[in-house]
Amino acid sequence: MVSCGRLRIVCQALAIVELAALVACVSRPPAAPTPPAAPTSPPAPPVTTAGCSYTVSPATQEVDPTGGRYPLTITRTTGTCGWEAGASADWIFLSSNSGSGTDAPTFFLRGNPDVTTRTASITIAWSGGSATVTISQLGGCRYTVSPTQESDVFPNGDAKQAQIQLLSNLSGGGCRWHATSNADWITTDSAGSSDGNSSLFYRVAENPSGTPRTGTLTVSWPSGNATMPTASATITVTQFGACAYSASPGGTIDVPAAGGQFTVRMTRTSGACSWRAGYDPLGFLTTPTKYGGDGDTFTFTVDRNSTGTVINYNVYVTLGFFTGYMGKFREIPDPRLLITITVRQAAS
Repeated sequence: MVSCGRLRIVCQALAIVELAALVACVSRPPAAPTPPAAPTSPPAPPVTTAGCSYTVSPATQEVDPTGGRYPLTITRTTGTCGWEAGASADWIFLSSNSGSGTDAPTFFLRGNPDVTTRTASITIAWSGGSATVTISQLGGCRYTVSPTQESDVFPNGDAKQAQIQLLSNLSGGGCRWHATSNADWITTDSAGSSDGNSSLFYRVAENPSGTPRTGTLTVSWPSGNATMPTASATITVTQFGACAYSASPGGTIDVPAAGGQFTVRMTRTSGACSWRAGYDPLGFLTTPTKYGGDGDTFTFTVDRNSTGTVINYNVYVTLGFFTGYMGKFREIPDPRLLITITVRQAAS
């Protein structure tokens, strides 16, 4: 049998344990509530862009040293995507950097200030592909030469001139042209070369032969092209052959005071020229100007001499060629070729 005193001690101990448990429970923070589970949803589909195809032309473009404006043709062949474009050099400008389909933009180029050729590209890209346009701009050294034909040089020789014009805008030198004769009877002046716009002076020597001849001059300059480093223009010179005639009768023709009509026959002794006969306007000849060739004749009329003194006057025959579109007679400017017939009329 448990005594009352001993039971009281056990009861007090139990009360103390219960009180400690209660204090510990009050001081502990409450547990966080468990959030509800998120609802399940399907994964987002991947982002895709539809592919398409384009053709671009031209694939290559060679441009002048002076630059300028050039066309591109961008043609969509399949799909619906657009395109974007960009240039690899700051001397190329595009009129449009993007488009939604077939288009025809243009690109612009600055002038090339260098002698050498420079190369860059334009790239056109779209979903699924791209194309490149390669651009080669020639060096800034380019000339025109005018005239390139001298086809009516007289047989006694002549001084000629050609204009040489620089087409590009060089920022510096290195664009010097040189002239070379390919015939020993064509000679250039002492310089024969220059920078920029200038004139080429050359001399065609006398042709002693009755046969026409042809020679050339070459004007060359650096092109800036790796495969053809020198550009050139050719001046073609054609010279008439020497020409001569004899007149019969010639020298001095004696005419009576009563006057009369007289005929002269012209015989060509070399070359292929023609002749023209005229009279001294101070004399008393009444013959029109006459033209002819080998074996042809002209006739002149002398009026009566009523002065009582001997009269002398002249008939002149000049040599030349019919040239040009209209076939105009051009006299050879050589006094050695002038044929003078003196007409001596007796006094009445």
